[in-house]
Amino acid sequence: MENEDYFYDYEDLDWYDYFLVRGYAVVEVAGLGTRGSEGLETCGADVETDAFKCVIEWLTGKRNAYTDKENNNKIVANWSNGNVAMTGRSYGGTTDFAVASTGVEGLKTIVPVAGIASWYEYTNSQGIATDGVAYSDDLALECAGRYIDEDDWNSIKDTYQAYLNRIYNDQIELNGDYGTHWANRDYTAGNSGKKTGNGITYNNFNCPALIVHGLNDDNVRTKQFQLMYDTFKDAGQTVKLLLHQGAHITPDYDSHKTSLLIGKESYDSILNKWFSYYLYGDTAAKKYVDNMAAVTVQNNTDGSWRTLNSWPTSDEAQAYANTLTMRNTATGTTTINSDMTGIENWRDAFTGGSTSATTMFTRDVANDMIIKGTVKVNISAAPIQHPGSDNAESRDALMMSAMLVDVSDTPFSSFTTSRTEEKTGETNWIGGGAQDYDVINFKTTDSTYKIIARGWIDLANPNAGFSSASAAADKKITLKDGVYHDYTVYLQPNYYTVKAGHKLALVVYTYEPGKAEYDENYGITIDNSKLNAVIPVENREWYADAVQYVADKALMSGTGNGSFSPNAPTTRAMLMTVLARYAGEDTTGGATWYEKGMNWAKANGVSDGTNPNANITREQLVTMLYRYAGSPAADGSLTAFADNATVSPYAVSAMQWAAANGIVNGSNGRLNPQNNATRAEVAAILMRFCEMSK
Repeated sequence: MENEDYFYDYEDLDWYDYFLVRGYAVVEVAGLGTRGSEGLETCGADVETDAFKCVIEWLTGKRNAYTDKENNNKIVANWSNGNVAMTGRSYGGTTDFAVASTGVEGLKTIVPVAGIASWYEYTNSQGIATDGVAYSDDLALECAGRYIDEDDWNSIKDTYQAYLNRIYNDQIELNGDYGTHWANRDYTAGNSGKKTGNGITYNNFNCPALIVHGLNDDNVRTKQFQLMYDTFKDAGQTVKLLLHQGAHITPDYDSHKTSLLIGKESYDSILNKWFSYYLYGDTAAKKYVDNMAAVTVQNNTDGSWRTLNSWPTSDEAQAYANTLTMRNTATGTTTINSDMTGIENWRDAFTGGSTSATTMFTRDVANDMIIKGTVKVNISAAPIQHPGSDNAESRDALMMSAMLVDVSDTPFSSFTTSRTEEKTGETNWIGGGAQDYDVINFKTTDSTYKIIARGWIDLANPNAGFSSASAAADKKITLKDGVYHDYTVYLQPNYYTVKAGHKLALVVYTYEPGKAEYDENYGITIDNSKLNAVIPVENREWYADAVQYVADKALMSGTGNGSFSPNAPTTRAMLMTVLARYAGEDTTGGATWYEKGMNWAKANGVSDGTNPNANITREQLVTMLYRYAGSPAADGSLTAFADNATVSPYAVSAMQWAAANGIVNGSNGRLNPQNNATRAEVAAILMRFCEMSK
């Protein structure tokens, strides 16, 4: 085959078989600068976003398209209903978010996977470069395709080389700071709307989003999903998160033909329902989407899935409403140096205790702790720019790094930042004769530590905050040895459980090997009394474990919009149905939603079936459980409860049994037998009952 016949495509058409066999139309779009196109590949600039926006407009009938560049033959997307969704991973997910920022009509939803909200954050952090100072020019050239056609390439190569040289020099001049080059590639609302070359301000997010990201993604870091989430929240749009423990992957990884199940459901199945609602208005799909939790997240301790009602935005008030502040108890100052001589594995060295390049302190974790969101590390520090020298010249950019680490005396399992998977032997059915996918789990590794989150800042840019634009070049300072400045290092967001008995370690270090390198060493002196980490922790209510338990066992579900409504009452019909499910009965169908559950309860002596729509009291709840258990001998005492005399005669034996077995603990020394049982109380009592019944 001659070279001119080659066609390069990042994706294969069979990646979309799941959707094609279900009647969706799938459109793959090549960007500017690819073979057969006009223009230059710019790596995320506004002209690239405009080009993809034009495709949406064509699909909705708002823009003409033509069969080729030479002839005036229009082509109409008459097979399109005008409702468009976008999804893709990495650069594809980036494009989804960029196009959504335009507010283009017809874009009904996006599902960005491991996408970039701000290209600045891909290779920089708070004023410092973390992956080489220049990157956009390299990726632009790699993604260009016009070079495949030699004649076409010769017509643009001089112009393109000049463009690449220009953006290379722009990045070099910024040296890790935020400026025009990055603002043009920042799709968030954090820079007050991106002013494009055509005069349009892109800050018009008006569609819902399901954002998917791996919590161990060290390629597109987790701050990107946080920036996307913040943007949709600020715009008042529906936004939900799906966070897994993998690296830079899609849960249904089409090129591998593998599936990571989200609980018992495949990722593509979730997308099918999401798209069925937003593209077709399917009512069953609407109910599913409405009931989706705000956050579906994979647990780092065992790989199980749980749902959350909320996720904090990076707004200070919300993100840090419930925090643990980890403070350094040392006094005086500590000086660290960038000399890495003798350090072979920086991760092992830096997490094992303080070194010449690091300072570390720990905190014992007495109870399981869940970190949820962005940790901020407050540091008061002064530079030593030229150790052992009288040179007072200010250095332009010096990295200071921080990380939060889970440390244990004994090895424990954790997920890794590399793409490692193992097949379970199950398959995920695609349908329509398409190839099924192998179901996989992520592999874990055993170690005495796990880095939870890391962050990096430029000593010369103490004003840099969470938003990309806050690291602007014009906010830099001239560094002077011995002069302290206050810094806040924002670590990459995470959702992470630290187990009881472990330690939390805060490590501050100079630069991170692989993120930067220096020909000349430097030092940082830290004021120990001002060093602390403000850690957002999940405010777990007393019933949280019980709610998760009954949800996992499909005994109880939410009440819509991702809520469990813990303080709402529970009806007698609800409990009959729950117990029937626990017994393995199919409770679907029937003249009423509770008919089968009620009939089962009557047949098995659990309830007489009266007043199914009445709220159930605590003593009625306990009595049904007691009967379900076979009315065993009740030898417990209720004298410890101040209101024991208020228990109805029919419920005394049941309440004695429940108290003796720890199923009912009371509240402030009272049983409250006549009070309505809230959904939270029902969940807690059910969990105790189920665990006792094992």
